[in-house]
Amino acid sequence: MALNHILHTITEKAGEEIKAIQKDAEQQCAHILASAQVEARKIKAELNRDLEQKTSDTIEKAERSAAFIVKNKITDKKHTLIDSVFQLSAKKLAKQQDKLCGLFERLAESIVVERETKILCSQSIASAIENALKKRGVSIPVARSLKDDGFMVISNTYEMDNRLTALIQEIHSDIEAEIARILFAN
Repeated sequence: MALNHILHTITEKAGEEIKAIQKDAEQQCAHILASAQVEARKIKAELNRDLEQKTSDTIEKAERSAAFIVKNKITDKKHTLIDSVFQLSAKKLAKQQDKLCGLFERLAESIVVERETKILCSQSIASAIENALKKRGVSIPVARSLKDDGFMVISNTYEMDNRLTALIQEIHSDIEAEIARILFAN
């Protein structure tokens, strides 16, 4: 019987140890699970902060990009409007033939005459150019071959473009800022 008692005692103690080991394992499992949950919450909070920051950065970048695009479109529209002002000015000048002929006649008075100089002009101002040359006592061939109002002087050493479109283009950059200031004062 002593053997049965020893076996029984060993079995009881083994059962108690197994229960203690199981209880300790459950406690360790619960502690590991709780630690993992705390760490998961920290990781989730950090990911949310990162996501919020990246979202905010993306929104700011998109806003800056949109503002830049809008600013460029407004600038393009302003340039188009300024170009329209120049085109309208050219059209209005072209309708004032007396003033236009006077302008081109004054410009023709300053032509530097060289050998082989020739003048190309529009039909509408040919007589004004010929009068200016006649006043100076200069004889230069005048060809009525330009479609644009104005004239061009061509010689062996230089070319001078006095077409209305070229003259307006020449002053374009000089007065563009002033026109913009007047048009877009605000």
